[in-house]
This record gives sequence, structure tokens and C-alpha cells, in this order.
Amino acid sequence: MDTGYVDGEHLVTCQRTYGVEVIGPVAVNGSWQSTSPEGLENTQFLIDWKKKIMTCPQGKTSKKWTVKQDKTVSDVIRAQFGKKDCLACPAVSQCTRAAVNPRQIVFRQQEHHEAIQAARRRQTTKAFKERYSKRSGIEGTISQGIRAFGLRVSRYLGQEKTHLQHVLIATAMNVVRLFQWQMGETPSQHRISRFAALAL
Repeated sequence: MDTGYVDGEHLVTCQRTYGVEVIGPVAVNGSWQSTSPEGLENTQFLIDWKKKIMTCPQGKTSKKWTVKQDKTVSDVIRAQFGKKDCLACPAVSQCTRAAVNPRQIVFRQQEHHEAIQAARRRQTTKAFKERYSKRSGIEGTISQGIRAFGLRVSRYLGQEKTHLQHVLIATAMNVVRLFQWQMGETPSQHRISRFAALAL
């Protein structure tokens, strides 16, 4: 899947409920702390799930641990540090840009949080990139079905007839690809537009 469908809930639920492994890149943390070389990003903070305490790189512990409802995700956690600890910290400029408010970190519940962190580490490896490269072929198949065979529009009423249409389209796509293979047109060859063909 692409980034829009890969989050902690999907990673955990698909594996647990259906035994399906979701493969796809997880959105990276876009905060300035993550993009700045000197910034103290969320992964540098230690989480004690049992005690419900977060510890910063300077050794200070959070003062509040609140479970709240996010716009898109339920039961997210917000850990807030003490104002006195943050204002007196020598690394405050690397941690927060707030003038008076202390550092606050929002993250998912433990199972979802750990799944996201593991996915972020995994997606930087060569093995992940090789596995994820198969998606281009899947996208190409879906695109062919939509553009050439009208896969998005059902010509019939009822689930059974619509399913039959899908089976017939899949069969037609296989026949077309078989003829293309016989003619030497491999899937790796990109289609050249008529305008681009004039240059040749």
C-alpha cells in the first residue's frame, strides 16, 4: 500500500485479525525537531508504558500523561513535561520553540506506536525497497484495468453480476498480455505517447 493507508492501526489490525502483513512506507515525522540536525525528536525520548512516564534526553520525566481523542485517531497519548524543567534546560532550544510552554509529545498507544517505529526502521532497508518495488506492477495492472477495460464502472446490477464482470475483465487482461508477450511487448517497456513518438 502507499503511505496514505499505512498507519499503526492498520499494521496491527491487519496482522492480528486477518494474518495479513501490510507493506508500505509509513509517513515520516515532519516536525522541525526531526528535520533539524540539532533537534531532539520524539524517538530520543524513552517511554515507560507501565508507569506512564516519558523521559527526555536530559533525564527529566514528564509530569502529565493524558489519553485524548485526535482528529483522525482515537486514544492518542500526550505526554507533557514540567514548565520549570523545560525553561531551565540547557537544550530547550533544541526541544521546543514555545516561549513559555513546556515540551509536549503526542504519540499512539503502545502497540500502534511500536508498530510505526518498527515500520520506519524497516523502510530504510534495501530488503524493504526490493519488496515494495512489486507495487509498481500492481499499480500498472490496476491502471490498465481502469483505463482500458472500465474496471471502475459496473455495467450490471447486483454483486454476483459485478463479480462476473471483474472475472471477465481479469481474463481479458490476461489474454491481452499473452498476445503482447507473444509479440515481444514486455511489461517493462513504457508506453510512448504519440507526441513523443514524433521525436523518434
